[in-house]
Amino acid sequence: MRQLRQASAVAALLSLSLGGHAQELDTSENPWSLTRAANVGAELFAGAEFVRLDALVQRLLKNRERAIDGRFQLALLESGIEERIDAWATVSPGAAARLVADWKKAVPDSAYRPIVEVMVLRADAWHARGDGAAAQVSPAGWESFKARNEAARQVLQDSRKRASAFPVWYSQAIELAFETSQPREKIDALLLEGVERFPGYFNLYFSYLNYLQPKWGGSFEQANSFILEQTMSPDNPDGEVLYARLYWFFDQCDQCSDRKYFENSQVDWVRLRKGFDRLTATYPYSARNLAAFTDFACRANDAATYKRLRVRVDAEVYGTMSRIPLERCDARFAAK
Repeated sequence: MRQLRQASAVAALLSLSLGGHAQELDTSENPWSLTRAANVGAELFAGAEFVRLDALVQRLLKNRERAIDGRFQLALLESGIEERIDAWATVSPGAAARLVADWKKAVPDSAYRPIVEVMVLRADAWHARGDGAAAQVSPAGWESFKARNEAARQVLQDSRKRASAFPVWYSQAIELAFETSQPREKIDALLLEGVERFPGYFNLYFSYLNYLQPKWGGSFEQANSFILEQTMSPDNPDGEVLYARLYWFFDQCDQCSDRKYFENSQVDWVRLRKGFDRLTATYPYSARNLAAFTDFACRANDAATYKRLRVRVDAEVYGTMSRIPLERCDARFAAK
């Protein structure tokens, strides 16, 4: 839908038996479908286990738990909930809203429930609008889109005091502000407040950067300026790793291609390589991070870096994430 997502819609519909250890989130990687944290989040919500879900998100927030590749477990859990909600918007309209209503009755003071309610309203808004260009949206579609987004905006506003304890409150607020054409100054203020409260929580930047795609009226130049500004900001505790994470995220945009990406995006390969070197050193057991780094090295035509990484990369994981097949990269650098 509106965001840059790689998880399969089919995976979002799969059920997972939670058993007695549902809240024990391992850090292993699964590049082929939703992560364990994402599945747990989706299943706790779908199973109306609201007390357990509230307790889990509070724990993940407090401990800042991460997966083996450095992604925040809380953000991964939220991706699973959003995937489930998005799927239901099509195959089971109203199901997610009914669960939110049940949650409100069961745990009236839940700080997290309003955030999920906003996810539901926004999913319904996009379902009514459709994913096509603005000119293709019907008047009725626009009316529903605006009405649901206004309802989501009101929920965010009403819940700000307690729900903004979670970084995703800011992510949702930023995305909704872009989608309702709010002044850029207001959106910038939301991002600044979010990163000051949650330093290093890079998903906040993703929520902003997503709307700098050419697809949504942005440009490669705007995206590059944003990435440079945020990387150099004193609020950035991760240095060049943030540069790598942001360009890796933006690389998934609809207009990014393997041939022209480095020219169009204005990415600085030396900086990107430096960031990935630090990222893979910090999280040395992540096949996902290594695969992405290897793909970028191939596309940058950096034979030395590609060969250094190639001996360690998992070919199967690489195949799920790359823009250029491994065989083509191998052939490209065979004589170098």
